[in-house]
Amino acid sequence: MELCRVLVALLMIWQVAGLECWTCTEMDSPEDCAKHGKLATCTGNNDVCQTIVRRVDKNVFVVKGCKEDVTCKRNENQNSAQDEYSSACNDDQPNSRCTCCCHGDACNTATQTCIRTQGCPAIPTTPHVSLSCSDDHRAGSVCKVTCDEEPYQVYPADFDTTTCLKTGSWSRPLPCCAKPCPPYFVYDSVLLYHTSNNESFRTVMYLIAQSARRVAIGLDSALFAGFYYSGSPLLSSQHFFNEYQGDVAVLTGLLTTRLVPMNTEDGLVNTGAAIQHALNHFYSIQAGARGLEVPKALTVITDSNSNDDVKEPAKRARELGYSTNVIALTSRSKQLVMEEFRDITGDDDRLFMIDVENPDIEGYFKQAEKQFCKPPC
Repeated sequence: MELCRVLVALLMIWQVAGLECWTCTEMDSPEDCAKHGKLATCTGNNDVCQTIVRRVDKNVFVVKGCKEDVTCKRNENQNSAQDEYSSACNDDQPNSRCTCCCHGDACNTATQTCIRTQGCPAIPTTPHVSLSCSDDHRAGSVCKVTCDEEPYQVYPADFDTTTCLKTGSWSRPLPCCAKPCPPYFVYDSVLLYHTSNNESFRTVMYLIAQSARRVAIGLDSALFAGFYYSGSPLLSSQHFFNEYQGDVAVLTGLLTTRLVPMNTEDGLVNTGAAIQHALNHFYSIQAGARGLEVPKALTVITDSNSNDDVKEPAKRARELGYSTNVIALTSRSKQLVMEEFRDITGDDDRLFMIDVENPDIEGYFKQAEKQFCKPPC
């Protein structure tokens, strides 16, 4: 009996001298817990203070009290468990549970929420981008993108900021800095010309002159090569990418001296053979074409339908990943079969029509911009 009294006395002393933790049960918020809870002395093996926050839809339940260190740490380790959206310990999910442990008397008092706010991944450096963040990559930080030199511009222009969310992710992908399109069309483009009369040829030369004004030509933008053809390619008209290295003046000289309307005596127009000739000789590194990172285009400019098959060579071009296009030079005096041109393009959107009697160059360029200006990011 005496031994029992001693053990009870020791237990009472242990309880009095034990850790004190703030205690509340199923309160509606950390503030309610701070207001209506109480400080309690821990008993037994409970040697840490624990806070649990549960979210069920829009309801928040807070539980605080004493806990054994091993058990509390086990519960705390579940904070990083992944669910369908993000980690379990967060304040942005409709259903979640978050546990945290602390040591020392009353360490879980006040409005401690036990909700973890995560930082976001560091944003990688990209060319021509200057980045300014309000608070590094911590939650709540707003980062703004500017471009470090002309003519680079932020794309998309309306989304030049991103915010680090509490879930540890950025609110939107960062934009990039790119040269505006137009006038910077980044393509290796091979042009195949054919005209049956002087009026059509003048339209072609007018189109070339207008393109030179509206398209940036250079190693960081568009490069053009091509030739004139009729029954066969006119080899003397050929101009390759590597003959001018992006120098507009040199390209203008090549076009002026080489591009002449010289048709074969048989009167044939073999567009299919011209396409195959372009595939065989114009897209190689040796001909000055750039690497695979630069998209390739093949454009037929003609006022005539073809005497040979165009489907197979055009199909091969598309299989290589090239954009196949037709600029059809139309007039009231000559009826063209547009279905043949669609066999070349494979897509109505890549068939352009220009009336040689009243050329709508503005309309052509607006249509072309939609096809050749692609999102740079």
